[in-house]
Amino acid sequence: MAFLLGVEEKEGLDIIVGSHRMGQVIVQQVIGALGGQCTIHPKLVGERDGRPVYRITYSVRLPRWKKGDVVWTGKEYLEVRETGGREVKVFDLANSGTKSVAAVPDWRLVGNVREAMDAVVAYTDRGVIGLLDPVTWSSVENRALPWISPREGGTLRVLRDTVRGNLVIVG
Repeated sequence: MAFLLGVEEKEGLDIIVGSHRMGQVIVQQVIGALGGQCTIHPKLVGERDGRPVYRITYSVRLPRWKKGDVVWTGKEYLEVRETGGREVKVFDLANSGTKSVAAVPDWRLVGNVREAMDAVVAYTDRGVIGLLDPVTWSSVENRALPWISPREGGTLRVLRDTVRGNLVIVG
């Protein structure tokens, strides 16, 4: 039988459940959705009917970057594809390459691909894509990217980089 005993916020979120199996399921769901790593800490708290009784603590460390985050590294835009350990697997939005890099804490978050807006492709001309900004409807030029094939009148998914004042093509 599984039941929720309570939720506390101290140095993080503590969820207290009455079943080891429920604890495992919660951890698997959180890591599956957000990524991260888990450590398990059993502690002997007594005996019941001659058998040892353990309290198990599952510590989940969530990654700073999650799948779909688009970051500005100071030189390039990268889309986070996987997180784990000290490295992050990213997709280079300018050159279409996938690579593993050490996550740097001073990367700046632009947004997540789930928040992307549709921008209408107004024209394409010799390595340049003319987009209609989905908010202001003004014309914005972007460099053509090797991993997309835009069609005039079609749409591309974009994120707005408010700091640099441009649109980042994400799909």
